[in-house]
Amino acid sequence: MSAMDLVLPFAEGILLSLIFFGGLWMTVRRLGSSRRPVFLMLGSLLVRMSIALVGFLWIANGGWHHAVACLAGFIAGRILTSRIVFACT
Repeated sequence: MSAMDLVLPFAEGILLSLIFFGGLWMTVRRLGSSRRPVFLMLGSLLVRMSIALVGFLWIANGGWHHAVACLAGFIAGRILTSRIVFACT
């Protein structure tokens, strides 16, 4: 397995992270205007966790190397998302 085989799972991990933490950011912004913030938070958590879990399982089907590359991309995406969010506020 070459390093080039791990580029796509890494990029997919970044995408999963952007979806997960971007969704969290949008949810937190809407909490103040929501009539039922508990349902909004729980619903968002379930949707975001489901997307992340299915994505990780799909990517990990290629082997543990892909799962590790995806996790590294997820962590990198978290750092990227937090820098984008804090730059906007």
